[in-house]
Amino acid sequence: LYLDVDTFISQTLKGENLSKKAKEKRKVLLKKIKDIKASNVFFTFTELEDEEEPDSSFCSPPDSVSIASDRYDKEDEAPSDGNQFSPIAAQDLQFVLKAGYLEKRRKDHSFLGFEWQKRWCAVSKTVFYYYGSDKDKQQKGEFALEGYTIRMNNNLRKDAKKDCCFEISAPDKRIYQFTAATPKEAEEWVQQVRFVIQGKPAST
Repeated sequence: LYLDVDTFISQTLKGENLSKKAKEKRKVLLKKIKDIKASNVFFTFTELEDEEEPDSSFCSPPDSVSIASDRYDKEDEAPSDGNQFSPIAAQDLQFVLKAGYLEKRRKDHSFLGFEWQKRWCAVSKTVFYYYGSDKDKQQKGEFALEGYTIRMNNNLRKDAKKDCCFEISAPDKRIYQFTAATPKEAEEWVQQVRFVIQGKPAST
């Protein structure tokens, strides 16, 4: 598909009698293809039609990355222990101890660089939920915190956010890894989740 789009825009349309607006659009698309080639990032045709700027309020992958990676959510977000909780809207969660946007590492994080996904996460009672946004009517995934441990981990990334990472793990279960906006926020998540797991505040 990538090669077909590239050939169509750069070669086929080149010989066509295009309107001024179409020529300008073709020029924009050619530049995008050139940029993508340079960065070696996989893309979908949807990206070419989406001209919105990514959300600058939070360091997250471009919208195009979310579009492509979200296709794999169904497989990636399946519960590791086989337990499935009932769907619940983000706004309907009860007894929320901690909530906010995090970047969640994909289960299969080798897939073409789509390593981190922006997720709205919440700890409700003893369950960790994650959604595409705080307006979602159903969670993308969740897991009961019982039996897990949580810790900071600065080996998950090599960029400026390496000190903002933490992971939640348990023997013979999937490891969940997250990045917060700041190291302080990551510490707050660790403390709150540890409180739920241990039933007492984390020692400092």
